[in-house]
Amino acid sequence: VERTCGGLVRHGGFDGFATNDALQPHYSHKPSDSAAGDVEALPLQLSTQIRMDALAAVTRLSVGHFSRAFKVSYGEPPTLYVMRKRVSLAQQLMLTTEEPLCQIAACCGLADQSHLSKLFRRYIGTSPLAWRKQNRTL
Repeated sequence: VERTCGGLVRHGGFDGFATNDALQPHYSHKPSDSAAGDVEALPLQLSTQIRMDALAAVTRLSVGHFSRAFKVSYGEPPTLYVMRKRVSLAQQLMLTTEEPLCQIAACCGLADQSHLSKLFRRYIGTSPLAWRKQNRTL
């Protein structure tokens, strides 16, 4: 396994969006004509800082309009959506690599292992280490 984030992400089979039913948007309402556009088409690189003004520019909307349209379409603000995707990517990496949690946190665009642990407990309900031990089958 490469020690770079790109290597970890490739090794984990991550193609830009992790799929995990537990981390899908809360609402099933996704209007096809939404001003926020199709979130799957947005250039989210979870290992880097994601700026809302850049995402809004892709959709040719102001930041405020993009944020409101995104929330209407997906039931949560774009920042929360990105955090949930980062946790989902961390889950993938924990299952498919031997990397320490501090490295996984960095590869998911999080400040440090503490940040990963805080978000993980919020969205999954347990610590990353406990979850990894419980779900790992390598």
